[in-house]
Amino acid sequence: MHDLFSPTTTVVLREAQTHGTWAPVPWEEGDRLRFEGLFAERAVTLDANSDSAVTLRVWDDQHNLVVDELTVAPGEEVSLKTLERNTDYQVEMQTEAEFACLRFH
Repeated sequence: MHDLFSPTTTVVLREAQTHGTWAPVPWEEGDRLRFEGLFAERAVTLDANSDSAVTLRVWDDQHNLVVDELTVAPGEEVSLKTLERNTDYQVEMQTEAEFACLRFH
């Protein structure tokens, strides 16, 4: 049942190399991450077919750094339980991947 109601946001990155600088995660809609509802796990998974790891950092609306340099390897899921539900966050990334697929759930 959880899989039917768990909201998921997928971000596909092509030619995403940031060359050591921080870049905003390119969302399809809007510019914020938001985990809505009771069934949101608050985690991020990097697809196993991704070229290399992605390092993330997350800011709240008051521009406080709430997650600092969280690295996700291909095929790995990492918890984001420190983030609150129904709250907007800005997410930045660093990667050397040509292709990466992030799933926030």
